[in-house]
Formats: sequence, C-alpha cells, structure tokens
Amino acid sequence: LPFSKPLNTPSGPTFARFRLSTDSVGACAVAGLASNGEVEDYVVDVRRIDLGDLPDTGAGSGSGNYQTLIADGGPQHDIVPGLFMGASVDNEADGQPSVNADGDDAIGTPDDEDGVNLTDLDDIQAGPHTVRVTATNTTGNAARICGFIDLNADGDFSDAGESASVPVPNGSSNLQFPLVFGPVEPGSPLSSYARFRLSTASTPCSPAGAEADGEVEDYVVR
Repeated sequence: LPFSKPLNTPSGPTFARFRLSTDSVGACAVAGLASNGEVEDYVVDVRRIDLGDLPDTGAGSGSGNYQTLIADGGPQHDIVPGLFMGASVDNEADGQPSVNADGDDAIGTPDDEDGVNLTDLDDIQAGPHTVRVTATNTTGNAARICGFIDLNADGDFSDAGESASVPVPNGSSNLQFPLVFGPVEPGSPLSSYARFRLSTASTPCSPAGAEADGEVEDYVVR
C-alpha cells in the first residue's frame, strides 16, 4: 500500500490502521462495522530527513558525480529540535542533485542552505583556507561540523586537505565555527563543490551515509 507523506508532516510517533474484509464499504472506513475480516493497529514513527543536493549522475563518485541520492548512499540527517546550521533546516523526500548545488534550496521556505559564509567559498585558490559555518546546538549533547571541499574537482573528498571538522558544544546558539582546509593543488579547476554536515555523531567524519540527527548543506565552490 503506497502512502505519500507531505513534506511538512511533523516527525514523531503516530498511528496506523489496516482493515481486511470482503465488505468493500465497511472495511475502508476508519471506524465502524464490517461484515467480516480483521483489523490491525500499529504505532508508526514518522521521520523528517534533510538531504544533500550535489550532482549525482550515477553510482559511486567521480568527476562531477557525488553521492547525494539515498539509493547511492547520500548523506541524510534526521531533523531534531535544536541542531542545525544557519537559521533553519527543512526536509526532503530524497536528495536533490543539481549542477549548481541548489536543488534543496528551492524546497521549503525559507531556503535552509544558509549556514556557510559564502564569501569564504568565493576564492579558495590559496591555502590553507578557513570557512566559517554558523550553527546551533541545544540538544544536550556535544556536536560537530564536518566539512568537505573537493579541492581538485575529482569527485571525491578524500585527498589531503579536503576535509576538516570542528566541535560545536552544547549550548551553542547561532555561533560561528571555523574549519581550516588545505591549499589547492596547482592546475586545479576553478570551480568545484563542498559539503558540510552537523551532527552529534562520534563516528569518523564522512561525506556520505546516514546520521541520527543534524543537517547537511551543499555548495558550489568558485
């Protein structure tokens, strides 16, 4: 039975009912008598998830091809109160791949891709380079920002200097945190992509995969 969940559905537990009967009228009513069959009720958990929007043209990664879609192992974060970058976070049904890394920007109001200081992404031709990210963490637990910049535009974030992280202590409210990345290799393309993830996870930073909370934001780097 396929169900379509509106994007503004609140997260948390709710209830579901399923009825089986040859009575075509009674069985499809939420309540009331059906002439035969069975009814089963369940508690279900509704999830609101934030996903990325870097280009994802096929399985795995490569030049201009990053892990973004759920089926490709893209980043996903369950949205929880008190943990986000910038001013807000919104949810999507799946990753929103786009060449300009703005597929998520157009979903939800206002645009939630607002945590990174954009001027820090405008000129990353020299290094080391600092990118400032604004974040809030009032979850009661320590959090961290993991940042990734594809400095040589080869489609991954695994080269030297392409990842950085910074702690975000509990009680942080709209504070700015610096992440320091390495220098750009000579001859690297002038345009590439970046990804930033905030969560309370204690596992090693990764640009892909699911986290239990927080937010992911993707950007074009020029």
